[in-house]
Amino acid sequence: MPAPARTSPGTVTQEALADAFRARSVELIDRIAQTASAEVLGRALAEVSALDGLVRALSSVAPALAQVEGPDPLAEAMAQAAMVKRDLLQQAGGTFTTEEVAERLGISRQAVDKRRGKGTLLAVSSGTGAYLFPRCQFDDQGAIAGLGRLLPALPMKNPWTQLAFLLRNAPELGGRTALEALRDRDVQDVLDLAEGFGDQGGHA
Repeated sequence: MPAPARTSPGTVTQEALADAFRARSVELIDRIAQTASAEVLGRALAEVSALDGLVRALSSVAPALAQVEGPDPLAEAMAQAAMVKRDLLQQAGGTFTTEEVAERLGISRQAVDKRRGKGTLLAVSSGTGAYLFPRCQFDDQGAIAGLGRLLPALPMKNPWTQLAFLLRNAPELGGRTALEALRDRDVQDVLDLAEGFGDQGGHA
């Protein structure tokens, strides 16, 4: 039987950290369940995944929890940001993994990583070190035509802000989203809109 792994004095093991995190998370979930209304809990349970449900519930009860435990603007802001990201990915139709994109485009995984690194494919971090590619940027032929020109031209480099730009109904495009305009082959109109965002200081 192999000897247990040794740790130096003062070293906290991953298992100990996981146990502490689990205990703290259970306490938080219990407080959310006690604080949330039946309507909030119902909406949370209707979400597709447990994570989506937790994010929705936390976002809804954050102000109430703050009254009991003291204000925590950071926690509330993080909950709201998580909801925004979740909603964006839903609008995007979900995501593909790197491997799925490689298969869809008929290229290697390394080639996908290279395109992501160059900014010609949009990817967001999964939080676990992997990348997720919003499905909305692809059609039956591969990446939507013009996307490889648009993404590097966007003044905002945060991928979440880029995704919001792609999905926003723009009056400048006749109420279409940037992706819809690209599908209509109105690439220059979208590039002009992106340039206008730069003039407004849109560097989020």
